[in-house]
Amino acid sequence: MLITKHHYNSNAIFWDMLRGISGFIITGLPLLMIPLATIVDVIFGSLAILFGIYLIRTWLRAYQIIEIEDKVIRSTGHMDIEIPWDKLDTMKLRYFSTRHNKECGSLELKLAGNGKELYLDNSINDFNILVSYCNLVASRNNICLSKTTIANLKAIGLIKITQDIKDNSK
Repeated sequence: MLITKHHYNSNAIFWDMLRGISGFIITGLPLLMIPLATIVDVIFGSLAILFGIYLIRTWLRAYQIIEIEDKVIRSTGHMDIEIPWDKLDTMKLRYFSTRHNKECGSLELKLAGNGKELYLDNSINDFNILVSYCNLVASRNNICLSKTTIANLKAIGLIKITQDIKDNSK
């Protein structure tokens, strides 16, 4: 039975594609237009490859749909992944800062189980609801969460202060 369905925000995909295309053009055009020294070729070529990979990943995310059902979480699109909730053995929530003051950045949720891994970032719609449900399942499955994951769950308001008091009283 389908509980929720999630997809990536088209506005976020658009801006990610625009950044990827810009980076690919800026690093790839000099390789085609200007005779460059060998080390510069390697640097610009490596950057063009990285932007190409970023573009492919963004394009794949544009067609990815995450379905949460009562027994599984499923990713459909170009690469289908299905993890039964009772086989979930890993949940990690990591924050990647884009600035030194750590005010801007993105969250990445990693789920693993049954030999499969699923990565989601916070540009997917209703990310906090998705993380909240995964956190409930992780608790039910007695998954030991890392300190980083716990800190990030607190930061987005999914672990309350009362849990801190319980944890500190043990």
